[in-house]
Amino acid sequence: LSIVDLSVADMAMAGITSGIKPSAASAFMLDPDVFNHPCEKVILTVGNSMMGDDGVGPYLAQKMIDFPIKGWLVIDGGTIPEDSIHILRRLQPKTLVLVDAAEMAEKAGTVRIIDPETIADMFIMSTHSLPLNFLLDELKQFIPRVEFIGIQPAIVAFSFPMTDMVKYAVEEIYQALQKFNEVDAKLPISWAD
Repeated sequence: LSIVDLSVADMAMAGITSGIKPSAASAFMLDPDVFNHPCEKVILTVGNSMMGDDGVGPYLAQKMIDFPIKGWLVIDGGTIPEDSIHILRRLQPKTLVLVDAAEMAEKAGTVRIIDPETIADMFIMSTHSLPLNFLLDELKQFIPRVEFIGIQPAIVAFSFPMTDMVKYAVEEIYQALQKFNEVDAKLPISWAD
């Protein structure tokens, strides 16, 4: 892990505001041309790449920047995803998929669709500044379809690398998104167990 793995939001939270080159995902976020047109489908990733498997969101964001999926726009929300709300309001997507690590008492690397209505009742592991149920409630005010995909982490600790099980889960999500052609398409049924 190096300083270039940090998102712009992570660097700002750490008080680093200049002289550091941001990650590719963050540099992508700084390109105004990317966000100047409506987009029907958006992935909002959440996570902290310095905290082991909590880095699942930034990892997926980087993969989608390196290998874009036609029809999808990715936003790396870092540890402060609520700071992306103004961008999402401008984009007005019809579908938003939020991806984050979630403590679900499952085997590490398990992928699940989590009903936004039940998040407040669950213990969702979070290293982020605002509980995800508040963010999802806000997003549902102006986005017709909001899906939350959780990945069960194995290790969430400072300076640990991401585990292979979680990397495989990211690949599973990436492959599923390639088949998600329409805004009303279904996510894999196996994730709903």
